[in-house]
Amino acid sequence: MARTTTPRAARSRRSFVAPSSAAARAKRTQIGGSNRPALRVRVRVYVGKEIAIGPGKADLLAWIDESGSIRRAAQGLGMSYMRAWELVRTMNRCFESALVETVRGGASGGESRLTPAGREILALYLRMATDGSRAAGPAWRKLRQRLRA
Repeated sequence: MARTTTPRAARSRRSFVAPSSAAARAKRTQIGGSNRPALRVRVRVYVGKEIAIGPGKADLLAWIDESGSIRRAAQGLGMSYMRAWELVRTMNRCFESALVETVRGGASGGESRLTPAGREILALYLRMATDGSRAAGPAWRKLRQRLRA
């Protein structure tokens, strides 16, 4: 049986479910609400005084990749469209090549997608975040024993 695929434009009009990236999963996991000690390692990459990529920008990239739209990504993250655009501009400015490319709208409303560089940077960032958390594990276990809780 031949498998048919839904065109991206048609998929983008459907209701959107949060991306399953590690950054998005970590963002959805709330650390407050209990007195249990918790460690949250947050990796940020700076170019001068600007954050080239960090947890929020990684979430935005993942949402753009999944939704095909900066507007839907902003809505999913609970931020304004203008704020999302500013974060995209900052990322594109900080890296050698753009991470997000856009096609202006019209009747279809436009489209945004990660470039190959954008996908690579997101994957590298998520790997750094995971590796950082793993590396902190042994020291965290010792430190946690000395916390009041």
